[in-house]
Amino acid sequence: MKRKVFTLNGIKRSLQAAVRDLNLTEEGAEMVGMLKPDGTDVLGMFNAGPEVFQCGAEVLPMGAHHLNVRNMVGMHVESCKMCKIAGSLEESCYFFKMIRCIERGWKVPVNEKNVKPKYKVKEGLDKNYGSVKLYEANFKEEFEKMLDNGVLKEVDEGFAKVISPMSAVVKNSDICRAKVLVDVLVKDEESLLRANVSLKNMGFKKIKVRAAVDVSATGVNDASPS
Repeated sequence: MKRKVFTLNGIKRSLQAAVRDLNLTEEGAEMVGMLKPDGTDVLGMFNAGPEVFQCGAEVLPMGAHHLNVRNMVGMHVESCKMCKIAGSLEESCYFFKMIRCIERGWKVPVNEKNVKPKYKVKEGLDKNYGSVKLYEANFKEEFEKMLDNGVLKEVDEGFAKVISPMSAVVKNSDICRAKVLVDVLVKDEESLLRANVSLKNMGFKKIKVRAAVDVSATGVNDASPS
């Protein structure tokens, strides 16, 4: 209201924040849709689904991630009443389960018996969505970054029980941005390249293609509380 700028997403976030802050009933919460905690509210993020914070059995090898766990724990201890009194991270603290997922890897809880394909997808020749071929070079760049950063790991074909298709995603807001700022309709690799060259020349951020995995299609999402 103070900014006098209104968007649907902004209104939705404001309503969700009001429901959360006023501790309204579940009936009231349903009127606004699914409530999501603020990304800066660590405890709220944990309480939204504590059952998903399951870790692996062994500590990850050195170099498996680039996060400074010691500093993260130290900053938490300074801000947590219980841990500050103890002088260290307490096992009974919510943050203990979260940090273990970093140290040992996040073991996504999935009930394999409940994994059933939800819908059929129109796949490309490589079993992925056609958008992967449409933005092939940019998708490959993002995919290789995910491999380098350990977000994705290659496994033996016999080990994989469920294979979910991937897609190349360009945000609608980026497509609109290119059309408004440089008058280019982004619809494939060539138009994306033209748009990014023009955006760069004007001092704007380039449009990124995001590599996404559709785990809803294979039913993995429905079989997991995450």
